[in-house]
Amino acid sequence: MLDDRFTDKYFGVAITMAEIPCERGSCEDVAAMMTEISSRKLHYTGPRAAQNSVNQVYNYIDFRQGYTVLQLLRCLPDFRFRMYRNNMVHGIIVNLENCLSEVEKRHKQMYYNSPSELIDELNKAIDDAVGNILKYLDIVQYSSYTSGDDVLHPFTTELDQKQLALQKEEIEKIYHQLTNKVPGSVTNLMQTMSASFNQSRSDNKKIVKILLAETKTLARNLKNILFQNPEGWPDIVIWLLNGRSRVAYARVSPSDVIFSVIPEQCGRNCGAIQTLFFKPLKCAKHLNTTSACYCIAGKVELLFWMGLYRQKSAFNTAVPEGYTLKYYDCEMCLTCPSLVLECRVFIFKAKLTNVDSTVNHIGTFVRVNTLTSVKETKTQLRTPSPVWKQVLKLQKTVPMSQQRLVTNPPVVLIEVFEIDELTNRKELIGRFQIQPEVDDAMNMKIAPKLQWYEIYRGVEYTGQILMSVQMIMVPEKLVKTTSYPDVDDMASVKCPEVEHDLFESLPSFLIPSSTTYKVDVYWWGLRDVNITRKPCVVFEIDDLMLKSDIIVDNKANCNFPKGRISEVFESLISDVYMPTLSIRLYDSSTFGRTLFLGTNVVKHPTKYIVNWLSQNEREKSLYTASIYSNIFYQINQTLLVKKSSKSVDIEDNSSVTSVQPHVKKSKFNKWFSSKEPLEEEFTLLPVYTKEKDRIKVVKKVSSIDYNNDWWTRFFYSNDEETTEDNQITNHITIYNSELEAQPEFSRFKDWCSTMKLYNGKKSGIPDKDDDLHCGYLKAGIAIYKWPPPDNTVAVNEFGVPLNRGVFAEYPNNNPTKHLVRVYVVKGLNLTPKDFSGKSDPYVVLNCGNKKLGDSSSHVSKSIDPIFGRMYEFHATLPEDYLLRISLYDYDAISSDELIGTTTIDLEDRVYTKHRATVGIGAEYTRWWHDCKKPSTILEELCKKNHIPLSLYPDNASVYVNGVEYRDNNLTEWWLVIMCRDSPYWDSRVAHKKSTFFMHFFQLINKEQGPFLEYEEYLAPVLTVQLLEYETDELLGSLTQNLNSLPRGAKLAEQCDKVSMENSKKINLFALKSIRGWWPLSSSSSNNEEDLTLIGVIDLELTLLPKEKALLMPVGLGRDAPSPLPDPNRPDSGSTIGKCCGVMKSILKTVFCWYTIACLIVTVLIVAFYEFYEYILVPWARIKIGYYRNHPRAVGLTDVISLKMFPLEHDITA
Repeated sequence: MLDDRFTDKYFGVAITMAEIPCERGSCEDVAAMMTEISSRKLHYTGPRAAQNSVNQVYNYIDFRQGYTVLQLLRCLPDFRFRMYRNNMVHGIIVNLENCLSEVEKRHKQMYYNSPSELIDELNKAIDDAVGNILKYLDIVQYSSYTSGDDVLHPFTTELDQKQLALQKEEIEKIYHQLTNKVPGSVTNLMQTMSASFNQSRSDNKKIVKILLAETKTLARNLKNILFQNPEGWPDIVIWLLNGRSRVAYARVSPSDVIFSVIPEQCGRNCGAIQTLFFKPLKCAKHLNTTSACYCIAGKVELLFWMGLYRQKSAFNTAVPEGYTLKYYDCEMCLTCPSLVLECRVFIFKAKLTNVDSTVNHIGTFVRVNTLTSVKETKTQLRTPSPVWKQVLKLQKTVPMSQQRLVTNPPVVLIEVFEIDELTNRKELIGRFQIQPEVDDAMNMKIAPKLQWYEIYRGVEYTGQILMSVQMIMVPEKLVKTTSYPDVDDMASVKCPEVEHDLFESLPSFLIPSSTTYKVDVYWWGLRDVNITRKPCVVFEIDDLMLKSDIIVDNKANCNFPKGRISEVFESLISDVYMPTLSIRLYDSSTFGRTLFLGTNVVKHPTKYIVNWLSQNEREKSLYTASIYSNIFYQINQTLLVKKSSKSVDIEDNSSVTSVQPHVKKSKFNKWFSSKEPLEEEFTLLPVYTKEKDRIKVVKKVSSIDYNNDWWTRFFYSNDEETTEDNQITNHITIYNSELEAQPEFSRFKDWCSTMKLYNGKKSGIPDKDDDLHCGYLKAGIAIYKWPPPDNTVAVNEFGVPLNRGVFAEYPNNNPTKHLVRVYVVKGLNLTPKDFSGKSDPYVVLNCGNKKLGDSSSHVSKSIDPIFGRMYEFHATLPEDYLLRISLYDYDAISSDELIGTTTIDLEDRVYTKHRATVGIGAEYTRWWHDCKKPSTILEELCKKNHIPLSLYPDNASVYVNGVEYRDNNLTEWWLVIMCRDSPYWDSRVAHKKSTFFMHFFQLINKEQGPFLEYEEYLAPVLTVQLLEYETDELLGSLTQNLNSLPRGAKLAEQCDKVSMENSKKINLFALKSIRGWWPLSSSSSNNEEDLTLIGVIDLELTLLPKEKALLMPVGLGRDAPSPLPDPNRPDSGSTIGKCCGVMKSILKTVFCWYTIACLIVTVLIVAFYEFYEYILVPWARIKIGYYRNHPRAVGLTDVISLKMFPLEHDITA
């Protein structure tokens, strides 16, 4: 094909290649051949006469005598080793990309019976790639740089050696990554990922997407180790000459056509027919902008082969099958028999961009060029979506072999033009080339299905066209009965082509039916879009374009004002001809200017199609079938659970689990603020690290139901060996992955879709696409056929009338405030960050500008930590829509290291129909956490589904839309105590002293039925138990009704059982506060008459209303509510204290005073005897002897001094 604007009557084709100075060999044959080629100009076809096509738009060269073989001989330095290793890597990439394109095409158009077929193809492609990589490593390691016997070390530079080492190292890494996934397997990458999913159809589709991304990543990694322009040789240039002047050219890289005896080292186009387009040297339309010129001067089909001079005999093997190589002296040509071909082009419509439909004198047509023939469609008025519905047939007798037609059919060039009917000036809109489908059947019913093809003008995208191309080889029987011109008479005989003014319509079975649809869009809001101030979004499908309102202040509120919009349009929406849905994000600036920021293209918007039914049909179906509502589950964050080795010792079906509500509160808030903190942290469960810290329960402790304790229920729900003997009736559902991944919850996207916006075209490689990511769009989209027949009210499955739109009853997207509680239970199989194989993990929560958690709460040396914490904070949607939970490894010296992170979309949890905020229990039991009763929830569901409200004829049945649901189980009664912090308070863990206090509570008697609940307030009974600290032995208890509470005694001596029965009864709810002494009793049986008084207890009871209690929070970690003064008693844990306790018990016996009196008399007698014997008698003896020897009186001082001499001394001496 030659454009008549650039060519004249005679033109030709020549090939050239620049020379590189190098040492030439001494071979005489090479020098003689080089001289012969140069003198006879064997690189040039010579001037050929131009042949005109029927419509004289393009010319072509006549090769009736055979295809000329051009020859060129050059002496170049041998750099083939560079090209060989690059060609091997490039061959691996080409095979992967071909497989990827085929699998993506089939996956997009759903041309497969099962997704496992696509998985097998990808597995095979990866297996082949691993084998080729291994072959590359063997060739590089054990062979020379070429496949021959030449020694090329003189041409090898140090850079070549380093490049080869680097390339080899990178390929070895890729090889080990592929083979080390599962030892002993080659296709481990795919097989490992396939085994991790269930073998359902939906899961297999996910596998296909993941494998496509992994394969693209592999191809990208291989591309990164390719070296640009590695050959060191100049390009081969193909020239188009008009007479003797060069008017256009095309380039071919030597590495693409180099030959090697090893097939993997050959160029990709060596010995293959390829189509090249000539680029004009000078274009009259683009004189000043040559680089932006999109014009082509011609098209040429070439077969290239490049090898050593001594390998020229191998050129015979590169000749396609069916062609014959003929020699005329030094000249060569290819000949082959002729075939009668018919090219059928089925054109339906196009979608063009940037089209001004207000001009009436401009039309659009399509031009087809193939088999040296040109055909054009009729001209249609220029619109964004011109429709032709036409079949173009091009018939020609051409020299071509059947094998070449099947393996490499001629390329068909499709061009779309616009024409000004006043001036007859034509302007190119876009072009593309297509490979036709080859067939030998003449029947029109086997025509290929129409497909969308993208149109480009240069590198600019200008639209797409719906069409298909078929190449028919006319059978021999039909050729014998039909008169066709010979090749020699092609110039004089007109080809049997259809005249230009005769058009054949498109077959009816190929024409897709066009239907009127209605689209409802609810623009909800933008998320994580920080590159714009006034964003707006444009929705486009087929010819319809919808624009959202502008978000004036993106930082204050990132939701769209007046988000609901509806529009009716006509389109071809089916499985085969599904139009693409485009979402584009713009920044609206002043003066009407817009700046493109990002886009999201949905190639198959089938998930947005809604099937409606008439209101009468829906009502009939509701009355004839039972209604099964969605299964609701208790919604908590993902719990990946293993069997824990640390447990609570349980004896005789009894357990006590200490719950430690711990609140972190700064001193500043404690002193100066009386409000409840916005962000709080609570400890949910005890963490026992030593055996002695485990709780042991004895028989005397009152039995506590397992269902009363969350941690016990969690433990037994996780225990696989749990039996009916454990009496666990309220199990916790534990999922093995995040709730968004559970199929019954549909990722919580049932209320709207979250679409990623990209600032560029996606490549399918996750890492590369993340760089293009610029934000999220949340929007609800629904497409359905419209309008319905007359006298028909169209509704959706929920009964919403569609004349108001699908999203008419959706909540408004105004900002809302919520209280969020996050329960962090435990971690499993965390990545160790320390050299010891352990970590010191702690939890950090981020939600908007809020951050909770710090390193002070880390768990030391554990990869399966038990956190047991509850975090509470206030969130405003949409500002705080994303909750990020991160785990860090605490390090006292260096900075803390991130272990992992996960995110939760709080907005999806709030607005989903699955009630993911709290969830709905399977039964209406004592652990009903929802703020609404089941009857209220059922009433709301009836309203949302537009069915009559439910009726309750009795306690065990309910009528929903006329269908009766009955439960034959017996009615249960139970007592529910809902405390703010904890249903139990263990004073031992709190302060190790008897200081009891409680919060506001509700005491409700509920009658359980499957569909009805009844509440009755019971008498509030307070039970206080006294336990021995070390043995947990029950010493005594006190049980009193707070509505009829006996007034406590003022003194402990006045407190006994009789006085309490005769004392005045008071109402604590009216009195609010009281203090006194009450008796403690103990009993070995459940009979009240066997109660034994064991002591008294001093209590102060205070009741506060809920509002006041919120302003004065108390509990573990806070101040006690006006605590009593500590009693004066010794430490019960010391030895002296125990001795004092024993002495005190002895003194309280009946004979204590008699014992004391006897002891006193005994002590006095002993003291008197000692005084008489050792003091009085010796003194008397001294006095008598002194007065006997000295009759004079002596003084007091002398007497005292004399008393100091022992009795055995001689006083007179």
